[in-house]
Amino acid sequence: MRDDFGIFDHYVPPKLVQPVPWSQPKQKFRDLYRDIKNSIINLVAVAQFKSKIKPETINFRDLRESACELHVQMNTAFAEGDRKTLQALVSPALFRKLEKKVQGRKDAKVKGDRMEWKLHRMLSQPKLVCFRAAKISAHGDMLAQAIVRIHSEQSVTRWQKGRVVPGSGQPAPMVEYIVVQHRTWELPRRWYIQGQTHETPISSDFTQILGSGLMSNTPPRA
Repeated sequence: MRDDFGIFDHYVPPKLVQPVPWSQPKQKFRDLYRDIKNSIINLVAVAQFKSKIKPETINFRDLRESACELHVQMNTAFAEGDRKTLQALVSPALFRKLEKKVQGRKDAKVKGDRMEWKLHRMLSQPKLVCFRAAKISAHGDMLAQAIVRIHSEQSVTRWQKGRVVPGSGQPAPMVEYIVVQHRTWELPRRWYIQGQTHETPISSDFTQILGSGLMSNTPPRA
């Protein structure tokens, strides 16, 4: 069976952009429709997933906390270049991407170049914003994906030739949407990180699969 199914058709409610005013009723009602549609799809997906994993149950509070723990462990392992830990935390497809970046820093580390990632505090409670589940085989195997919004204050300290890079290491607020995935055919059952995504643009029904935060080249969003 293939090891990468990408990120499902999903919707992340835009919260960081200016809300559409009622003076633009067509766009306003479109946004309301998208929010309601997403909520219904979430409920159906949750019901399907719960039915599949019986007699086990799913605790969404635990899921949110697990996503945060995975996020911290993944960023720490990536900054330290710990490929073994990364492989246990993320999907095979994401691991291949991160491994290339880690390998690219290997020679630089010998020269005294390194980085350190640190979570300073959570700025708000993690929130589950999207849940999708789909059958991917004739045997009823199901793949579930959940998107968790993590709003935190974090920093990345970089060293070059053994010296701290000026300006690095400053705590900064960050909003990230972490995609965690579960495969019902794998035992023991576990959630792992599939990737990151962004809020759905107001002008679009789909998100662009662009990373943010430590593992991406795109600037963080606060």
